[in-house]
Amino acid sequence: MQGPGTAGNHAALWMIGVEDQPENCAEICICELFGADRGTESSVVRFGVHPFHDPRIVDEFHSRTIAIDTAEFHVYAAEWSPDAVQFFIDNELVGTVRQSLRYRMQLMLGLYELPDRTPRDSIYPKRSKIDYVRVYQPLEGYREEAR
Repeated sequence: MQGPGTAGNHAALWMIGVEDQPENCAEICICELFGADRGTESSVVRFGVHPFHDPRIVDEFHSRTIAIDTAEFHVYAAEWSPDAVQFFIDNELVGTVRQSLRYRMQLMLGLYELPDRTPRDSIYPKRSKIDYVRVYQPLEGYREEAR
């Protein structure tokens, strides 16, 4: 994914519960990239979980300064298991949340404009690029003791 390079924009890639039950609504945020937090030597990347109305999840969201330029292509990933969610950037572990969601989720991607941070003479269109999405699960499933 290539994040926005402009201060008034941000991109987010996340999964959210399908709400087949009202409480099945928490979020796993794989990455949130604000153009204003982007640097050529390092950038801030946000990731974690938000409960919204799921009482089983505690809000656990992280902001990490990583030695990358988020306006360049990088691989952002989450390994979601029954006990935890691990977050990776370019195949390097950057954080772990030791709680998990146990219901169906949908994958979402958004590019947002923040009007209070966008210059009046801003040039359009705004862009953030995705070159691929890969979703998979272990062939053998998860071990019963991990559940």
